[in-house]
Amino acid sequence: MAEIKKFHGLINTTDEEKQKFGALSVAENFNISASGSLFRRDGFTQEVSASNITSSYGTTDLRYMYIINNGTLMYFDGAAFRAIASGFPDQHAFWCEESPNSLFVVSGTTYAHIENANELTHLTSLPMPTGDLDELALYTESFPPDDVLAITFHQGSVVMAVSTGTNTSRIQFSVPEQHHLFYKLHKRFEVPDRVVSIESVNGQLLIVCLSNIYAFSGDSGLSALADYGAAPGKPIAKLPESKCFIATTRGIAIYPDFKNITESTYSYPSGKGASTASYDVQGEKFILLCTDGAGEPYNAI
Repeated sequence: MAEIKKFHGLINTTDEEKQKFGALSVAENFNISASGSLFRRDGFTQEVSASNITSSYGTTDLRYMYIINNGTLMYFDGAAFRAIASGFPDQHAFWCEESPNSLFVVSGTTYAHIENANELTHLTSLPMPTGDLDELALYTESFPPDDVLAITFHQGSVVMAVSTGTNTSRIQFSVPEQHHLFYKLHKRFEVPDRVVSIESVNGQLLIVCLSNIYAFSGDSGLSALADYGAAPGKPIAKLPESKCFIATTRGIAIYPDFKNITESTYSYPSGKGASTASYDVQGEKFILLCTDGAGEPYNAI
């Protein structure tokens, strides 16, 4: 029997008989390192029992974790969950962080700011500026409570993507340090597609839509990165080194310097929804991708 000294990774876009010696078409419950070694995937431990978790978020420094369960926002301190506030809608929430100690969450008509895992401010309850000579009163508005598609924190502003039609979205910036106010004349623009996720990456605003992927900067404006997009959900997995992975409808891509890194080797159905996260195990970095497995992969043999 031949000895396999190195695994070449998952390759299922070619016939199994034509694959490189040491390639895998299926690998269940295993991790493959960058050097080609194989080790068993860790299992899991249940941390909390909950009846209706509608959303969750973990900060980039891995210190804070939040969930919304039955309308109650809760914080996990590493040992137990503690309730912060109640009254959240029974629906999906969108999250972004200014820093691990400063977090924003949108769920339905609720738009809130969480500080130090303890203090919560309902930004919709803050007063709007008034007066004919007040520039903020003339050029800002409250946050758009309907059809929010995604949020992120970018260059001092909370940025929201809002649906303006079946295949159009509006990107809208908040006023720095006054995040209950959003510009209504400038620092906003339209995208000819339905946004599924946005993220601040390396000074650029990454905008992932159903059928396209864009990048936006104040200097160069909106530029196209790909003529394909991603499934709704959380397709962007941000990395601490100013990069991110994107679970697109044509495989996993990396950004900045947009490049699809699995398109030619691995095929998977993108599903009707996707959720991603990055994690480290034994010094190796991985991306976790969860989909419903629906649909057909575009590059299946």
